[in-house]
Amino acid sequence: MFKTLAFLAVLLGGFFSPAFGQQPVPCAPGNPETAIKKEYGEKKIASGINARGTKIIFFGNHKTKTFSLVLYFEKQGMFCLVESGNNFILEKKGKMIRYVF
Repeated sequence: MFKTLAFLAVLLGGFFSPAFGQQPVPCAPGNPETAIKKEYGEKKIASGINARGTKIIFFGNHKTKTFSLVLYFEKQGMFCLVESGNNFILEKKGKMIRYVF
């Protein structure tokens, strides 16, 4: 689990570079777990809290191979979809894990 969270931390570093920071990020009120599951059928894979107290949640769907990365501002009741895509593979020690969630 620690390696997964470390990977997400490295991954997030790229999203907040100036090139990404200038792109609009869609945000919405509510709970991201409910919204992402309803919209994409994805379940929470991992989460963590950054230094500013914002929850970072990674969602995935092993059947459709889609994923979403969300910033959740719990106190404000808002979440922002930072990134989403396809060809999602959950890996552990260089091997793909199937049907883990």
